[in-house]
Amino acid sequence: MTLFTAVIDNGELRMHARADVIGAPYHFDLRFVAALETTNCYSLRIAASWADAHETHHEYFRKTSGSWIESWTRDLTPAAAPADQKGSPERYRALAEAALTAEAHLDTVAAIQAAILAGLRDGGRFSTSHKEGGTHIVWRIDRFIRTDYGDDPAHTSYQDDTAFLAMLRQFLHSEVSRHAGKTPLSEVAVWKLILRRLTSPA
Repeated sequence: MTLFTAVIDNGELRMHARADVIGAPYHFDLRFVAALETTNCYSLRIAASWADAHETHHEYFRKTSGSWIESWTRDLTPAAAPADQKGSPERYRALAEAALTAEAHLDTVAAIQAAILAGLRDGGRFSTSHKEGGTHIVWRIDRFIRTDYGDDPAHTSYQDDTAFLAMLRQFLHSEVSRHAGKTPLSEVAVWKLILRRLTSPA
C-alpha cells in the first residue's frame, strides 16, 4: 500500500515509490523502457536498507527482504532487454502521456470519494479477511452494506454517503497507512490508497 509518483526523466517515464516495511525503508524505481509493436518493456529496481537498525537485526532483514521481493514480483515475467531502436517512439510517447494523465481528475479528496462511491454502485466491493473472520462492503439496491463475519459478526447499512465514507476511512486506516513509516499521509494519499483497495466486478 504505497503510491508511485510518475515523472518524465530525459524522455523516459519513471515511477518512484517509497514504503516502510517492518521497519526497513524500501525504494521502488519502475521504468517504462520501450513500447514495442505488441508488448511493452519495463525495468524494476528495488532497493532496501537496514543500516540504521541494530546489527542483531540485520540477518532478519536480509531474509525477509528476499521474501518480500519475491512476493511482489511473483506475477512479473522476466524478459531480455529490447534491442536499441526497436521500439516505437510515437507509441511510447502516447502511452507515457496517458500514464501521466490517467488520474489527473483524482486531485481532491471529494473527487476520489466520488470515484469510490460510483465504483461501489457499479458493483465493486471492499473485502478483507483474517484468521478471526473478515468484512465485505458492497452496495445493495439503495444503500451501502457492511457485513462482518467470524468472531464478531455484524450487519450494518448506510444510506448517507457522508456517514458511510467516515466509516470506510476509519475501517481502512491501518491498512492504507501501514507502509507510510513516520511520514504522515495526506488525506488525498489516504483516499487514493482506499480507492486502490476497491475491487471491480468481474
